[in-house]
Amino acid sequence: MLIQSSYPPFSPPAPQNPPVNLQGAVRHYLKARGIWQTIEGRFALNDEVSGQVRRDTLRFGIDEKFRLGI
Repeated sequence: MLIQSSYPPFSPPAPQNPPVNLQGAVRHYLKARGIWQTIEGRFALNDEVSGQVRRDTLRFGIDEKFRLGI
């Protein structure tokens, strides 16, 4: 015997996680390692002189620092 239910089929609730502020997280991590100052200087130079995208500068700066083991 099949029981008819008035409830809708089960679906899990949507996740309520706040959006991740990736740049803030990266900044916090780098400040903890004392790296952020040089990257901020690189930002200023890059933005004022050539107007390049900050994201590219950030990625290059991080890769360079980690490759050097700082």
